[in-house]
Amino acid sequence: GQMWGCTADHGGCRPWLDGLYLQISTRFARSEPRHRALSYLHGLVGSGGRPGGRSLAGRVGDPRSDGVRSDGVQRLLTAASWDEDLVRDDVRAFVLRHLGQERSVLCAAETGFAKRGDHSAAVGRQFCQETRRVENCQLGLFLLHSSWLGQVAAIDRELYLPRQWESDRRRRTLTGIDGDLRYRSKIELVRQMVARALEARLRPQWVVVDLVGDATALRTMLERSRVQYLIGVGPDAVASLGPAGAAALRIGRLAAATPTGAKGWRQGARPRSGALPVRVQLGPAADPAFTRSVLVQPAGPGRAVTGYHLCYALREPSAAALDPAAALGEAAAAARCWYEARHEVGLDHYEVRSWRGWYRHVTLAMAAHAAVQVARLPANQAASVLGRPSR
Repeated sequence: GQMWGCTADHGGCRPWLDGLYLQISTRFARSEPRHRALSYLHGLVGSGGRPGGRSLAGRVGDPRSDGVRSDGVQRLLTAASWDEDLVRDDVRAFVLRHLGQERSVLCAAETGFAKRGDHSAAVGRQFCQETRRVENCQLGLFLLHSSWLGQVAAIDRELYLPRQWESDRRRRTLTGIDGDLRYRSKIELVRQMVARALEARLRPQWVVVDLVGDATALRTMLERSRVQYLIGVGPDAVASLGPAGAAALRIGRLAAATPTGAKGWRQGARPRSGALPVRVQLGPAADPAFTRSVLVQPAGPGRAVTGYHLCYALREPSAAALDPAAALGEAAAAARCWYEARHEVGLDHYEVRSWRGWYRHVTLAMAAHAAVQVARLPANQAASVLGRPSR
């Protein structure tokens, strides 16, 4: 069929966009939304940070655009028959195929979407990481995959539903939120995203999470899956110093009592920003191949406060493996990359208010961003992955 407005090759990524489109095209029941999805992907890449309204309608070439919005684009994001979760899975498979899993780091990133009024799904006065203040916004959680090739791509997403929305039947009905959907903490949303990645046979070298909350279920899942993790905690969190029932101390006090030159940390292992970290050993792990510790990043250049992470790591990692400090550095770099790159594909500008519309727009933006990241691989690496068979 005819492709609307897809003549430009934005930075050499058109072949990758088209290749990814071939994967996701089977998720659309009808040809019109299927072709419009391809145009939408190209429109996002060429959006210059704002894909909504007349600009995207013009790029998609929808003759029914009323000058304010495109009816066809609105239908694509709201009423058209396609499965955004299966498309999400296709994006993840595309990322893993072309960016690989070797020395990969998974990390969670929280992204705020400023909104006016109270009609958008899950909107509310919340703390926005980007502006560092409380404002009216939606909060999205993203699972980022940082590969050994140096590229970062989002492979999953969830929209955080504030507690006040749980009992607001009117707004839930207006925005299409399932009546059975209940409040889930940010940590729980991250756990669900990581669980989906593990079910898809992704085995990251590290999982790094810096969100406040009870991470017991996440830690248990990762330990059972034998995956190394770094999970941020505050100084008042309590850590056991031995097996069950042994003495416990607050992490801040434990770190303060540990000499700066504590053994157990390889010399020269520095995060990309911050002072030399200290690794404080805790009690033994149930799996003898792993150790438990607290990684302490002292305040200093690049860090205003001391940072604490519960660390679950292999006792004898390979020589080429990332150590905990390097994993933290990779996660921090991935978060910065995501913050800067999300504007390239219009992630935070959309004209839908519904719950499903948010997931659909964000999923297509993730697809566009993944294609851009793969297109930026050096020529020799891009050539090598073009012929790599699917997993």
